[in-house]
Amino acid sequence: MKILVCGGSGFIGRALCRNLIAQNHQVFIYTHSANIKTIFKTSAFLKKTFRSTNFGVISLYNDFPNVDVIINLSGESIAKKKLTKDRLDEILQSRIDTIELLLDEYRLRAPKLFIQASATGIYKDNVTCDETGELGESDYARICKVIEDKALSLAKNSTFRYSKICLARIGVVVGFGGGLSQNLRFLPKTHFMPGDNTIPYILLNDIVSAFNLIINKKLSGPVNLCSDDYVTLNKLISLCKPHCPIAIPCPRKLLKLDKRGELLLADQKIEPKVLLENGFTFTKIK
Repeated sequence: MKILVCGGSGFIGRALCRNLIAQNHQVFIYTHSANIKTIFKTSAFLKKTFRSTNFGVISLYNDFPNVDVIINLSGESIAKKKLTKDRLDEILQSRIDTIELLLDEYRLRAPKLFIQASATGIYKDNVTCDETGELGESDYARICKVIEDKALSLAKNSTFRYSKICLARIGVVVGFGGGLSQNLRFLPKTHFMPGDNTIPYILLNDIVSAFNLIINKKLSGPVNLCSDDYVTLNKLISLCKPHCPIAIPCPRKLLKLDKRGELLLADQKIEPKVLLENGFTFTKIK
């Protein structure tokens, strides 16, 4: 298949593209940069990463290829900077801009499947639910809802009405080289008091497998990409820093000093019902 991955140079994107290329899919990676030097650096980085010619880098300067699947992971990083109101607006707009670009480029030649990345943060806090669960009212939930509504609105436009649109609601991704593990790499291992709230998470290799299942079965609608093996905040920290035997006690209220930390205060048991019903098996952790 021909697959366009927007955000293919990011943490999830690199792992996913490497897997898709290994399966002999023709992968195109979109970079939103308008800077030629940045585009060349991105291309060189990806060639070194994938060690394959079975992919291409697409920018605003290129013609977008006809593809069977679009996976949109693109957008400003939540973890990169402090989450002020302006920063939250910037994060939202970066995602909306990419969806609008894809609509413009593929209005008359839409793919069979369009996968839009969202997050389990869309759900109400203090709940146990599957994909039919009640949605929340936090700033983060609001951003997720606007993004999903924008993606679903594609179905009202020209050939996109024949496409299946999947909303991939992703939990905290745990893996080497990015995500929460990368953000914690220079910090001591902490043991929060209390730290027994449940955080939806997924291992990097599992999220790659989950995207493959979505592609192969052409799933549509919301799909929770989070493990069925629930973990507490303190267990999640241990997964991200497995080689640190000693944890420093820390009051949980310190996470409230930054909105990025507040994302770890959620208490949600999110069931990946759609994946499980389609035969998906998650990696079990010790």
